[in-house]
Amino acid sequence: MPQFGFRTADTPAETLRGWSAGDTEVAGMVDEVRRQGLQLVPILYASATPSGPVQAETFEELCRLLIAGLSADGPFDGVLLALHGAMYSHEFPHADAEIVRRVRTTVGPKTPLVMCPSGTCSS
Repeated sequence: MPQFGFRTADTPAETLRGWSAGDTEVAGMVDEVRRQGLQLVPILYASATPSGPVQAETFEELCRLLIAGLSADGPFDGVLLALHGAMYSHEFPHADAEIVRRVRTTVGPKTPLVMCPSGTCSS
């Protein structure tokens, strides 16, 4: 997965400090969660410069990492997802929707999912 960058650190607190830096949707989510006095558990932050379809193996590994983290660290009162909405793979033309489907299957039907797409979602 060399085209993806991962933002993580040695501890959850250090990871969240990195995630809250800058003017991104993730930073905004982290700031608001803190304002609300809620606990945030960082699981996965991966980003890439758009460059065509995501290879099947890469997509499956990203999903595996996310689902493994949700399974290991849950249950949760809610899940925050910052999906761009334009991820595409040949296997899943609406890859972001497939991620949401897998997260929903993992956390169950009653756990709120809060999503922050950047306006390019098609489904």
